Amino acid sequence: MSAGMEFGAGRKTDLHDGKEPYIKLGRVAVVSEFRKHNIADQIWNAAKNWLQENPAYFNPSVKELGFDVMRVSDAHDIPKWNGLVCVHAPESDIKFYERWGFQVDKGMGKFSEDEIPHVGMFQRLKLQGTDPRI
Repeated sequence: MSAGMEFGAGRKTDLHDGKEPYIKLGRVAVVSEFRKHNIADQIWNAAKNWLQENPAYFNPSVKELGFDVMRVSDAHDIPKWNGLVCVHAPESDIKFYERWGFQVDKGMGKFSEDEIPHVGMFQRLKLQGTDPRI
């Protein structure tokens, strides 16, 4: 875990409390000639499976970072990744990400990235060794 990684409260939205750690999925791009072969689905499924099998990989080390960098005062406050994944989706691709289980977070509003209208979307993965009811 890099000491350059930031921790602390962010902005609360409809699907994110502003505190819980999440992973942000970047662009999923496939060359146009290969788009009818479900390559993006295969990439996401491989990434999702790895994330579900290795959830502790993203948990910060208090030994490495220290309480001050993590902005916590107690070991109980150390952030733990609980399967939350975010994507900034172009508005034209909302249905694509909904097929993968992402939901539009209306509280994030609409915003522009590279002069393209985007929305924030979240999904919570079921992690191995955790209670799926949580």
